[in-house]
Amino acid sequence: MARPMVRQSPKDPFTHGVDGQAENFLPEPKTALSGLHAVDLIIETIRANPHEVSILCTAPMTNLAVAFIKAPEIIPLVERVVAISGMFGLNEYAFLNATGDSPQSEWNVFVDPEAADVVYRSGVPLTLIGLDVATHFCVNFSQAELTALEQSPRGEARFLRQAIRFVNSRGFEAYCTVIDCLALGYAIDPTLIETKPFHVGVETKDGLTLGMTVRDGRHHHIWSELPLVEVGVWADYDRFLKQLMSLILA
Repeated sequence: MARPMVRQSPKDPFTHGVDGQAENFLPEPKTALSGLHAVDLIIETIRANPHEVSILCTAPMTNLAVAFIKAPEIIPLVERVVAISGMFGLNEYAFLNATGDSPQSEWNVFVDPEAADVVYRSGVPLTLIGLDVATHFCVNFSQAELTALEQSPRGEARFLRQAIRFVNSRGFEAYCTVIDCLALGYAIDPTLIETKPFHVGVETKDGLTLGMTVRDGRHHHIWSELPLVEVGVWADYDRFLKQLMSLILA
């Protein structure tokens, strides 16, 4: 989908750059696009591979939500969904690093909260990696690692080094460049992140809390009507960075 389900697309050139890629200005891809709409590609891929497809969401959930609405019979055929999505008040980093335009929202949910709500409520096996885990201050790069990125001839290393320069110029630390990588790391190796089940809801009303993901962490009077999902609560950051650097510099 070219826009959120019911809203206009917000823009954030300050945080993401005018190209949305930390001003790396990547060339247009040479790989041929599918003839199917993204929504239909999701549906047909899942139908053709029941119980074998894991979906990694590192953007707003619009296409996935529309696919679930259009073909709800595919939901039990999905192996799992892993997403960079939300923040849950688990530590001091959660709301400090809010990336949406409201004080307590993460960008992917803020852009299309209605889509996130559809996916959260769908019943699909869902793991949410929120900013509590994905923007931890200990995710940083040593000077030796920065030098290795600078000297590497690989395009992946150049991309990451430019992204680090960009976020530093905006007053952010380098951990901001690898938020999505942590979700990918978990999709590859689930032992990388500890998760716990929580009932979670999404605020879809305009105003102060638009896009906020609300975790019911109580031991009593729990809103059990909220969807039960897995939420990342801790990560092995040292192992993550070692794996990331070995892949980028390989």
